[in-house]
Amino acid sequence: MESEKTWVIIGNWGMNYKKEGYGLTVCEYQNDGTIMPVESYLPDIRAGKMILDRQRNVIYCVDEKTKLPEFDHVTGGGKIYAISIDEETGELSEINHQFSYAPLPCAVCYDSIKQKIIVVNHSGGEPIISAKRGTDGRYEMSFGYSDASVVLYPVMTDGALDHPCDIYKIFGHGILPMQSMPHLHSVVKSPRYDFYFVCDKGKNEIYTFEILGNSLNLCSTCRVVEGSAPRNGCVVSDKPLYICNYEEYGEVTSFVYTEKGEMRQMCSLNILPEEYDPFLKKQSSDLILSADEKYLYNVTRGINYISVIKLDKNSGEMKLLQNVHFDATTFCGGGARAMSISPDNRYLFVCVTDDGDIHRFAIKKDGTLDEKDIVFHIGNPASMVFYKTFV
Repeated sequence: MESEKTWVIIGNWGMNYKKEGYGLTVCEYQNDGTIMPVESYLPDIRAGKMILDRQRNVIYCVDEKTKLPEFDHVTGGGKIYAISIDEETGELSEINHQFSYAPLPCAVCYDSIKQKIIVVNHSGGEPIISAKRGTDGRYEMSFGYSDASVVLYPVMTDGALDHPCDIYKIFGHGILPMQSMPHLHSVVKSPRYDFYFVCDKGKNEIYTFEILGNSLNLCSTCRVVEGSAPRNGCVVSDKPLYICNYEEYGEVTSFVYTEKGEMRQMCSLNILPEEYDPFLKKQSSDLILSADEKYLYNVTRGINYISVIKLDKNSGEMKLLQNVHFDATTFCGGGARAMSISPDNRYLFVCVTDDGDIHRFAIKKDGTLDEKDIVFHIGNPASMVFYKTFV
């Protein structure tokens, strides 16, 4: 008789000061929500976002770095990995990898027929300084930055990644000191049309891209609140509705979009709890949608709150139901980084990178969370992907 087993892959990521605890960790997942580490793979990669191609049993994972060993001390950018999953054992093995052609690749998405992979590069913030003598004989300085870009990769039949077929570069800046250049941070496909939403934290814009053959085409640009830094977004399956959060703005916003990718704001919701410490830095990190698409979950690091939001898919209206506090480091960059919901929709998991903790909350019937969380300690967790095998 065929038996079923559920696994979860933990992607481990860290800021530059961390020296170890990277790579991917495969864990057994129990029906009671328990996570049991089994084995680690690719220990040198800083595993940020991952996506699962269940048809090929392949994981695509970004190696979110500013520097590559191949280039020693210079900035070489990151990588994107294609990793196969053994159907019976759950073991991982690398198929191949490609360079991301810019620093800090931080999100990945595939197209509707899984023949292309899109990766967005956040890029760093360190300027490149060049000096030259002007016509008056005096020296002048010019400043530049590494590319912030959207990269398109063909996918071969075995799931391997081919060399990029197109790279779309973004230029400009925002109004905050940390917005001296674009910082792309998420890519999500529309389930209704063949285009992709990309958040730009550096320019306070949300883009829609389409794939035309082997090229990327910018369809539309939506300007959001200055200095808000849009970070992560999600979409509903049967309505033209896109929802995003902001790294520097305590709201979540829903947008309706057209078949041309043009966006119009529907509702903006303040998610900050009244009782939070105003002296702590607060940054929304991840935003995810429940399987029935009735509830949104937003995590705000620094103050360490999960906001439970009821969503009306027809109107885009949102209502704050609950704010749940959890104990974690208050450092923002490596604090609460990502969330995931278990395959049976019973538990919400929050990855806290600096602490090396994964917090688990039970999801109640009304979408709210049981405030008695259970903590698992593992590496530098930054993302989670669930999958099943049959033996």
